[in-house]
Amino acid sequence: MNNHVAMYSHDELHDLLGHPNENVLKDTAKKYKIPLSGRMTTCEECAKGKMRDRKSTRLNSSHLVISYAVFCLKKK
Repeated sequence: MNNHVAMYSHDELHDLLGHPNENVLKDTAKKYKIPLSGRMTTCEECAKGKMRDRKSTRLNSSHLVISYAVFCLKKK
């Protein structure tokens, strides 16, 4: 099995994992030893989602979805 893990920017991984908040993104990258480059910028899609309905609760990606996404990233 290839132990090489590609480096992703904060924004790339944020998009690939389903737009989790910055703390979840960093914790996930640390847990799965995914190196991150750069800094996270304002996500236009997240900003639009927050503006659309401030009253609704926006759920972060579930652990299962994030785990599967990381599994797929490691297979690259």
